[in-house]
Amino acid sequence: MSNNLIEQAEQLLKQENFPEAGKIFRKFWEEENNSYAASRYLSCLRKAGYPGPAIKQGQKAKQQFPDNKYIKNELIWAYYDRDIKNFPEEEHINKLINSALNILNYQPDKLPKELTVMAVVKLAKQKDEWQTVSEWCDKLEPQMMDNTLINGKGKSKQEQWFFAKVKSLIQLELWKEARSWALKATKFYPRETHFYRWAALALKGSGEVEKAIK
Repeated sequence: MSNNLIEQAEQLLKQENFPEAGKIFRKFWEEENNSYAASRYLSCLRKAGYPGPAIKQGQKAKQQFPDNKYIKNELIWAYYDRDIKNFPEEEHINKLINSALNILNYQPDKLPKELTVMAVVKLAKQKDEWQTVSEWCDKLEPQMMDNTLINGKGKSKQEQWFFAKVKSLIQLELWKEARSWALKATKFYPRETHFYRWAALALKGSGEVEKAIK
């Protein structure tokens, strides 16, 4: 198959004509043993809304090209789309945790790792499972997290992390750690009053009431 067909498939992909683009990429993958075409085919499946087939084909492609990072990344995103992105809140959290651990085993890049970990943190908060919140927060380094706001509103992923980590430690009555993280959070978000309040609450919880009042 010629490069012209690959270029045609790329144009179809840009036009979001995933079925037609996918047909070309799959044919090129199978006939030419081409890893790039394999990764693009997986992308077509996933973006067309078929993460399950993308996982099945992705596992096949990964066996064929075990060191290809693009195939690995597409497989990670397919798992995320199927198992994490729209996880029902009423489901048991262990199911989400197992799916998240599966993704982490692939050593994902920064963005899918953050999204996966914070999905577990969010559900654990909703279910008041504070030990899980704290443990999963520890899988990320807050100073490396995205601190931008979506459309200038809400909280960044980084600020969400600090809220979750500090609150989990308060709920677990781990006062020394809670105060330490609350004070660290004030360095990043000096206008957020919750962190100062939690730092004082942690001081009070540790028995230093007079200092907490000051």
